[in-house]
Amino acid sequence: MDTAAARRTERIELRATTDEAERISLGAQAQHLSVSAFVVQAATKAADRVLARTEETLMPAEQFDALMASLDEPDDMPTPAWLHPSQGQSAPARREGGKRPACSRVVQTWLEAVRQSSPTRSLWIHLDDPLRLALAQGWILRRAELDTDVARRDRVDLAHALTPVDASHPLYMEMLADLHDFWRNAYRGVLDESGVVNQTNLVAPDMEIVILTPPEYIGRIDGEQPVPVHCFVTRYAESDGWVIAALSRRLPVPGWPPTERQLPGWEAVTL
Repeated sequence: MDTAAARRTERIELRATTDEAERISLGAQAQHLSVSAFVVQAATKAADRVLARTEETLMPAEQFDALMASLDEPDDMPTPAWLHPSQGQSAPARREGGKRPACSRVVQTWLEAVRQSSPTRSLWIHLDDPLRLALAQGWILRRAELDTDVARRDRVDLAHALTPVDASHPLYMEMLADLHDFWRNAYRGVLDESGVVNQTNLVAPDMEIVILTPPEYIGRIDGEQPVPVHCFVTRYAESDGWVIAALSRRLPVPGWPPTERQLPGWEAVTL
């Protein structure tokens, strides 16, 4: 639902200094808007920027350089016991003939779906179950504030109806459309072309983190300039192969509202 076309029923009160009020009034006049419309428009744009940044990490230049230097260094880590060939299972291939690791490929495949002009089920099928549930719960909470049809439904039943990869609920494609619009904005810097900064970085026995940055940051960065990167946590599932478990360095925790938990060892990376 277009928020501009939605009926505004919520009231927000704020206080400002005389100088702030005058500047806001002048800004509204310059845009030929009422003060209230001007404030809502400016606050909404600011909120969109903040929400988009939840998908982006700012990495210190020194850490970025260290990650770049590690590209040509093979990972020295044991195969997890539960994936060891001696147990009758095959460990997921980290590299195949010099190609991008499978965990990186699933991220690129998902970004290709984000890049499309219209939402498709590919946006959903490459995501892990807890991530899909948390995303559905977050969408329901936001949408219920604007849509009485969503607000009157049982939110638990609705979330579980929207979570499956083969969901057929009438609101499923509406949810994907809203998420698609958000992701196209959040990942616009890496949709046309992106570089894998650190292709495989083990964060758990069955998880690897994939880090992408806009192409202009590929190469050595001088000085103290932070480097914007996008972090994706991927998980290897025996039944599905590699899936995306998180769209940041924090793992989703489904709930009302859904929350996140920090990946061990990544606490020092600031947003």
